[in-house]
This record gives sequence, structure tokens and C-alpha cells, in this order.
Amino acid sequence: MSLKVLIIEDEIDLAENISEYLTQQGYDVVGIIPTAEDVPDFLAKNDIDLFLVDIMLKGNVKGIDIAAQIREKFPKCGILFTTALSGKSVLDKISDTLYDGYLLKPFSLKSLESTLYLISKKLEKPDEPVKAGPKRNLLPIRDKGKIILLDENDIQFIKAEGLYLRIFTDNKVFLIRELLKTFLPKLNPEKFLRIHKSYLVNLSRVKDINSKECNVNNQLI
Repeated sequence: MSLKVLIIEDEIDLAENISEYLTQQGYDVVGIIPTAEDVPDFLAKNDIDLFLVDIMLKGNVKGIDIAAQIREKFPKCGILFTTALSGKSVLDKISDTLYDGYLLKPFSLKSLESTLYLISKKLEKPDEPVKAGPKRNLLPIRDKGKIILLDENDIQFIKAEGLYLRIFTDNKVFLIRELLKTFLPKLNPEKFLRIHKSYLVNLSRVKDINSKECNVNNQLI
């Protein structure tokens, strides 16, 4: 069965393009809603699996505010936020919300497809309980002129290089201008340990350690 998708987006041309593309990919797009105020009535009358929500909708109610109502109505649904804004205040609001994905506009249809695919794979496991758990610690960092949210769980280790930090993750290495001593308080102290004046490691990624070396994902530090 194809997933039922609701697009909450006030840029109608963009919403229609997304709708057409998702339909071609086999999704069942049940509607496009341009304002958050119209969402509650639609939720009362329709069953929806996956929501694409523009954070900064026109009107008094923003997309990020309607997400709480969506999650209450459909606790096992998927929520993908989209936004053209990358300011820290917006990112902080996103990090306080239970969501499944985030795309910064303008995004490619291919990146949209990949993100929705990952979310849909989670939705294919309805018998698994919803894990609210602790909130994810998402760190706003600048990458190629844009602010992205980096999940601290994706970090393998961090290396200090003068005024810069090199952050090693599963898929990419980020270089940011910050000192290790100011970045360290942003991380969960139960998950990260400073083993050297220049190195900070994610304890869950440590395979073995001795008095001289620490093996993090087969890389010796």
C-alpha cells in the first residue's frame, strides 16, 4: 500500500511540483494545504501517514506549531520539515519538536526522495513502539555557507586544529571555526570524553582503549 502524504506548504507552485513528483514515485498525495489553520479540519476527516510541513507558513499559526497537533492525532506518522530559514532560533524550535526529517530550501527532488524513503522505511514497522526517548541533541553548525543540524550521535570524534574543529561523522568531515573548550559544553557529557588536549571522542564509537591509544571505528587516536 502506498503511503498517504499531506503537503502543508504556502508556495503553491512548489507544493504542486512536489505533489506531482511524489505521485510519480508511488506516494498517494491526499492534499495540499497552504495554511496551518486549515489543517485540524483535514486531520479530522482523513488518515495520513506522512506530512511535509513548511515551518514558516503564512498566517498566525506556523507549521512548527501545527506539528504538535499532527503528532497527537497520528503518533506513528512521519513528519518532514522544510524551510528556507536557517537561523539559530528556527533551528532551536525544530530541535524541540518530535520530527523525522528536515530539508533546507531550496532542495533537490532527489534529496526529497531520499529523505522520504528513509522515513517511509521506519513507517513500515508499525508493530514497533514509538520511542519518544530523550530529545535528540542537534547542533547547529555552518557548512558551505548554510546552517545545518548535526545530530551528536552521528559524531565519531572531534579534532582540534588551532581555532578550528574538524568533526568526523559517519558520512562526512566538517570543519568549523570554534574552540574545543567552547564546543564541549554543547555535547552530552555522558556520551563524550576528552582524551587529549586535541581530541574528543564519542564513547559509543570506542572499540578499545589503552594507556597510549584509543580505537574509534578502527581509527587510532
